[in-house]
Amino acid sequence: MRYQVLVLLVLAAVGCGEEPAPETRSQEHADHAASFRPLPAEGFSVQWEPVMLPSTMAPGEERRVAVSFRNSSGVSWPADGHLRPCAVHLSNRWIRGATAEIEANYGNHRVAMPVELLPGERITLEDRLVAPMNPGDYVVQFDLVQSEVAWFASRGANLKLVLVRIR
Repeated sequence: MRYQVLVLLVLAAVGCGEEPAPETRSQEHADHAASFRPLPAEGFSVQWEPVMLPSTMAPGEERRVAVSFRNSSGVSWPADGHLRPCAVHLSNRWIRGATAEIEANYGNHRVAMPVELLPGERITLEDRLVAPMNPGDYVVQFDLVQSEVAWFASRGANLKLVLVRIR
């Protein structure tokens, strides 16, 4: 048991783009070393598919929504794994209509990809949306993030935008 704790601590201390010393690497880490690297600039390219959301929701209403997208880059996106830095995740936030005020920011939750997404491959993930408590018109923004690196939109990728009225 003591050995397992030590390995977890060593892996937790490793950041994106860093690798533990050879004597602390596990075989699993050696097999997945590529997933510990930041994506190159051209890796932040996504093609979104339509997201089916109701046009109105009640304040505080929770919905599960299927979000589909394609890796339109020429590089693979690393999936989530046990303490794996640099994995790609899906997230969302709510922007209040005309004021463009952020109601709920990205990163409150992240949906992990269960498998590495190769160039050209498509995946559908189930995301959880919780409507803001204040009535009004909102834009739900969906974006991807490479953990410890960057949000895809900050690197030039398109956001997926969906209009929803809270009443």
